[in-house]
Amino acid sequence: MASTARVPRWQRFTPKLLAVFDDPMVLFVGALAIEEYTDAMQRLVMADEDLQPLAPAGLTDPCDEETRHIKYAHEELKRQVVARSTACTTARPDSG
Repeated sequence: MASTARVPRWQRFTPKLLAVFDDPMVLFVGALAIEEYTDAMQRLVMADEDLQPLAPAGLTDPCDEETRHIKYAHEELKRQVVARSTACTTARPDSG
């Protein structure tokens, strides 16, 4: 008689966890959370007067990139929300 191997718990739940990240809204919310945090930290470093002048000067380009990423993620998230809300209202039958 062949023995059946039990699949480890983490292997059973990994596909379910990864499926959460398949949603574009989840990705943009996560990206916004990370980008906003790193942008805030970089701006704090740039404003610190105790650092050598090269440290804040080296962060100006990355801060500009973070700002561009944040702006794009905000705009795309707005488009996703509008698209979903439009899809929800068109899929719902009129109650009146």
